[in-house]
Amino acid sequence: MRLRPVLACAVAACALTAAVPVAASAAKAPKVKANTAQTNAALEQVRQQVAELRKAVDELKGQQGGVAAIVAAAPAIVDGLTQLKNGLETLAAAYQSVEYGIAQVNVVGGGPIVNPPAWSADIPDDGNGASVAGTAVWPNFGGAVTKTFTINAYVRTNEANTGGSGPVAQAGGFMVATASNPATGATSFLFCNGDATTSGLGGITPSGEPIVTPTGPVTNQPLVNIMSAKPRTDQTLPGGDAPRLASCTVDVPASPAPGVPMVVKIDWQASFLDIPTTTSPGPRD
Repeated sequence: MRLRPVLACAVAACALTAAVPVAASAAKAPKVKANTAQTNAALEQVRQQVAELRKAVDELKGQQGGVAAIVAAAPAIVDGLTQLKNGLETLAAAYQSVEYGIAQVNVVGGGPIVNPPAWSADIPDDGNGASVAGTAVWPNFGGAVTKTFTINAYVRTNEANTGGSGPVAQAGGFMVATASNPATGATSFLFCNGDATTSGLGGITPSGEPIVTPTGPVTNQPLVNIMSAKPRTDQTLPGGDAPRLASCTVDVPASPAPGVPMVVKIDWQASFLDIPTTTSPGPRD
């Protein structure tokens, strides 16, 4: 009969022993969940880092392809830059070779004349022209008189063929003279005396001067050779001693009344050319 307490004690002990693991497991459950959440968060960061690394690798591959393309295109790039350099040098040389024509009308023997000069654009090096035009006025307060009017011109340049080594350019001109009576408003044409080229209708540059062309000298061009030039910054105006392009000698009627002039008007035009001596002129020819 004494076995009952012992048995009861044993049963109680067993029950206590069984209860201890259950309580311990219950206590560890929150920690496991926390560790799992931390692990999942860490894994998510790893996945993001892997994705970023893959993106960086793809970009690097693309850059390598771009670099390879640039390397492959290097000869063409160098050639293009060389052509650009050559073009800029040619442009610089062409700028140094620009030349301009300047012309005006003068009266032989002097006298008051309104003769504003006119400047041309850059004269091309291939034989094409640059033209200017203007009007000059000479008042006659005296009796009938014969007067000669001329078109004179200079060329401003720094080309290599200056200083008498060859024509710096060629030029030609044409003029027409009229006389106006301010008292009556009548205007009459003044014929150029002895001008067989235009039957006196106007003065024009005569042909006959040898002009050197790529095919050889010609003498049928109404041009004159301008053998020397002025510097591009020179402000000298072409007076009567400058190269003459054309002339016109006219009989001017007398003044219609004391203090009232007979007004002679000269309308003129000049063309400047730089005729090349070869078919492939350089920018300083």
